[in-house]
Amino acid sequence: MLDCHPLFTFEGILLKELQKRGDALALQLLKKGIKQGDRIAYLLPPSVDLIALFFASVQLGTTLAPLSRYLPMAQIESSLERLDAKLFIDSFPIQHDVRKINRPPFTTPSFLFFTSGSTATPKIALLPLRALLANARSAIAALSLSPTDCYHLSLPLYHVGGMAIFFRALLSGASIVLSPSNPAITHISFVPTQLQAPLPQLPKLRAILMGGAPIPSITPPHLPLLFSYGLTEMGSLTALGAPSSPYIPLPGKEMRLSPDGEIFVRGDSLFSGYFTEETLISPFDPDGWFATGDLGKPFKKGFVITGRKDWQFISGGENIQPEEIEKILLSFPEIDEAVILPEADPKFGARPIALLVGRPLSTHELQNRLAGTLPKFKIPISFSFVDSLPKKGMKIDRKTLLYNFAST
Repeated sequence: MLDCHPLFTFEGILLKELQKRGDALALQLLKKGIKQGDRIAYLLPPSVDLIALFFASVQLGTTLAPLSRYLPMAQIESSLERLDAKLFIDSFPIQHDVRKINRPPFTTPSFLFFTSGSTATPKIALLPLRALLANARSAIAALSLSPTDCYHLSLPLYHVGGMAIFFRALLSGASIVLSPSNPAITHISFVPTQLQAPLPQLPKLRAILMGGAPIPSITPPHLPLLFSYGLTEMGSLTALGAPSSPYIPLPGKEMRLSPDGEIFVRGDSLFSGYFTEETLISPFDPDGWFATGDLGKPFKKGFVITGRKDWQFISGGENIQPEEIEKILLSFPEIDEAVILPEADPKFGARPIALLVGRPLSTHELQNRLAGTLPKFKIPISFSFVDSLPKKGMKIDRKTLLYNFAST
């Protein structure tokens, strides 16, 4: 099922050695009673042992469920309960014994990813291995990845974006390195906040994929940026664009806009549904389309993303999309991070306020700058500079901010 390229390496370890370690680990798991379809949850840093686990899982036909290393213990325990995993791995050699599971196993090798969506409790997306491989193949073609390339593992392997990097390299024969200063690096995948730190000298760098959050309208012109649109439910990368260009779906992916501007997707990398304690929920319409919750509008032969449907609010009868304002604020050289929230208002229902990280500027100056590009009702009534903004994974945690700073 895995069409691995023999030149693939992870931190300099050849594919042949990685597969050998995977074979040995598969035998250990068999001795523990793990069989096809069983769910294995893990909480591990990127390592050769973790890559061996991937190969062992494919060989045995199990389902892997990665957990974030930054979760508090209470959330880890809650996640394990929801997953009903037969085995939990948090170190090597494996310390835990297998558990009795109540849910029936899956029939094909799969991954269970906790989404970073806007619901109070993260959803668990079931992605069969074939979907991740399909996503990798379309990305390889779009990025022209080859065995001479080197991908920096800039996203964690508990995130679908990190897993996508692994499969792209595995199928193309590219190398994966952990150090961000390795001079062999040709490709990096970033969320915008990761560009705040200066990049080391990377003489062979060919592409930086940017996505996962509003992208500043002004970005360093010398960088080889490609704007990416993706989601867990599509196995990561779904469409590519460039500064001042529309997003175009990758081969095997389809996208359309509903009458209210919501983006719908379908294709060969679409997930199977949401895993729950009772059943597998299939949130698709009769034609197999999935509603992403993202908003967009047509642009040339593609589309532009305008924001999340969940974050839109109304002020005096006018729709306000926070990401539109945030993008402009992020174009100011003094601003490193920005988030727009609704503050309750007896007259207008809600008014926009801004939380910012960067060099403080006065409300008067910021409002004057925005006045040239935004209508008055979209200009925040207040600007608060803070040392940092709470994160959920690599994204700003808007739910926490809404709870603490504003109300609708």
